[in-house]
Amino acid sequence: MAQIKVIMKREDSGMFLADPQHNYKVGLHGYGKTADEALNDLRCVWEEAQEFCPELPEVSAMEFVVKYEVASFLQEYAGLFSLAGLEKITGIHQKQLGHYLNGNKRPRPETTRKIEHALIQFRTRFDKVQFVD
Repeated sequence: MAQIKVIMKREDSGMFLADPQHNYKVGLHGYGKTADEALNDLRCVWEEAQEFCPELPEVSAMEFVVKYEVASFLQEYAGLFSLAGLEKITGIHQKQLGHYLNGNKRPRPETTRKIEHALIQFRTRFDKVQFVD
C-alpha cells in the first residue's frame, strides 16, 4: 500500500488544509472546518484528479499519513485538552503551549518531538484501561 505524507495546517481563515507531499505533477489539497473534513475532501479531490492524471494511485490502494503542525494540532484538539492538562502530559509549561497554539512562536524540532512522544505515551496508557462490569 502506497503511503502519502499529508501535512495538516490550520489557515488564518480557520479552515484546515490537508497538503499532500508527493512527486506527481498535479496540485491537490483538501479543505475543511476540521482536520477530518479536510482529509475527506482530499480523498474526493484525489479520486476526481485520477480522471485527468492516471498515474495517481487509487485512493483505496493508499494510506494518507497525517502529520500536524503543532499549532494546528493544538487548535484542533483545544476543546478536548486544556493547556493545563497538556502541560501535565508533555511537561511543557502551558504558557509556552499557548504561544504555540496562537501561532506566536513555533516549537523547536526537539520540542515538537517531545510533544509528539508524550502524546503517544499518553495514548498507550488508554490501551491498557479495563473497567469492572
